[in-house]
Amino acid sequence: MLEIIGMDIKDCIIIEENGGDRIELIQSLSEGGLTPSYGLVKRIMKEINIPISVMIRPHSHTFKYNIYDIETMKDDAKAFYDLGVKQIVIGILDENDMPNIKALDYILEGLDFDVTFHRAIDATKDYLKAVRQLNHNKHITHILTSGGPGRAVDNVENLKRAIKENPELTIIVSGRVNASNIPELKEKLQTDKNKNVDFHIGTGVREGLTFSPIYPEQLRNAVRIYKEGF
Repeated sequence: MLEIIGMDIKDCIIIEENGGDRIELIQSLSEGGLTPSYGLVKRIMKEINIPISVMIRPHSHTFKYNIYDIETMKDDAKAFYDLGVKQIVIGILDENDMPNIKALDYILEGLDFDVTFHRAIDATKDYLKAVRQLNHNKHITHILTSGGPGRAVDNVENLKRAIKENPELTIIVSGRVNASNIPELKEKLQTDKNKNVDFHIGTGVREGLTFSPIYPEQLRNAVRIYKEGF
C-alpha cells in the first residue's frame, strides 16, 4: 500500500481521488505530526472511503510521555475507536529509549485497532531489538520507519533486516520517500519473499514545505511509479 499524509478534508479528498491507498491523518506536519481534532476525524470518516490511520501524539516535546499525556492518549484512542476508526499511529519510548510496552498496552487495552508504531522507533537505542519487541506485542501490526535516523535510502540494510526478521509485521517505509527514490527502495525491499512492506509519503507530494498543499500531479506520479510492476 502507498500511504499519504493528510492534514485536512481537502488533502484527504485529493489523496482518495488520485490513487492513494491509505491516509495517515495528522495535524502539524511541521512538528512531525500530532493528534488531529475529534471534529476533523469525524468529518473525514464520513467523507472518505479509503482506509484512514489516525495519529495519536499529544505534543512534539518528547516521546517519553508523563501520566497526563498517557491518559490524554488513552482518551483520544477511545474517542476515535468509538467513531469507527480502524487504525491508529502511536509511539512511546521508556527511559531507556526503547518502546514503552506497558504504556502501549494500557492505552490500547480493549481497543481492537490495527496499530502502527511510528518513527519513535528510529530514535531507539537498539533499533532491531526494538522492532523485535514490537513484533511480540499483541497490539502492534505495523511499524512506520526509515530504518534509523535520517532517510530510508540511507538505512536500507536495517530496513531489510527488520522486514526479513519480523514477517508478522508490516513495515511502512518512510523518511523522505518520493517518486524519485521509490523505484530504488522497492527494488531493494519489496521482493516476492517480502510482502509485508508498505510505503509512506509526506512532503514528497508537496512543494517541499510542510504547510504546502498536496499537488495532485505529484501524487499521481508517485502512485504511478509505486504501482509499476504490480
